[in-house]
Amino acid sequence: MRIDIHGKQLDVTEAIREYVEQRIERIEHLLDHSAKPSAQFKLSVIKYNHIVETTIHIGEYTIRVEESSDDMYKSIDMAQEKLKRKIRKLKTKLNHGKRVKIIPEIVEAEIEEDYQVVRVKRFDVKPMSQEEAILQMNLLEHTFYVFKNEDTNEMGVVYIRNKGEYGVIEASSI
Repeated sequence: MRIDIHGKQLDVTEAIREYVEQRIERIEHLLDHSAKPSAQFKLSVIKYNHIVETTIHIGEYTIRVEESSDDMYKSIDMAQEKLKRKIRKLKTKLNHGKRVKIIPEIVEAEIEEDYQVVRVKRFDVKPMSQEEAILQMNLLEHTFYVFKNEDTNEMGVVYIRNKGEYGVIEASSI
């Protein structure tokens, strides 16, 4: 597996690099190596918080974890445990084909007159089912996920509602 380790406002020492590699080796046996997994670690320190942001790509799935504590090694350990849980959860869902409850929802958005775009993010959209989109959203720890519905070939958004249920916004062509 390819591992990239970067520091933000932090020099990544050889000891920290080795520690991260040891921790990732403990979960490597859970990964599907035919999918050529890769991992990116971004280590940073803000005031007294030692933050570890981890993204693992396993084939078509992406798992993202962020942990922080008062010690970098502790943050790395916490991130490794969270990654392990998420990888096991992904494998279980894929193996059992578990379905998630989806609630159709129509949402109207208010348009603000004055707004400022502070970030633009581009990504590849691949056809997938609503269940796959929800799984991907949960793996990324996002509250919504944009996807292309494989059945209708239309764009859609899955999101988490207030009570923990899932909603779907579907686009339709005019």
